[in-house]
Amino acid sequence: MNNSFVPASYAKKQARNKTEQAELVKNRAEKRSLVKKRREEWTERARRYHQRAIDTQRRLVDSFRQARKEGNFYMPPEAKVIFAIRLKGYLLIFIYQ
Repeated sequence: MNNSFVPASYAKKQARNKTEQAELVKNRAEKRSLVKKRREEWTERARRYHQRAIDTQRRLVDSFRQARKEGNFYMPPEAKVIFAIRLKGYLLIFIYQ
């Protein structure tokens, strides 16, 4: 007599679990490689940003030194500001009539 009888539903469950486990492992590996790739991109972007900030600061200091050497003053450029005047009031009702 065979004592290793496995019900069909349990055998199906084992097969399903096995395929799901394989799929899960594959998906985790894909996600891990995607995260690693993204992390490398983020690191490179941060490195470029940092280098750009250092270059900007270096140019600013060099400009100050150049101006002082020539006996001048250097005024760093300021942020541009835009003033806007609204001609229409709330809900497109004219304020001035």
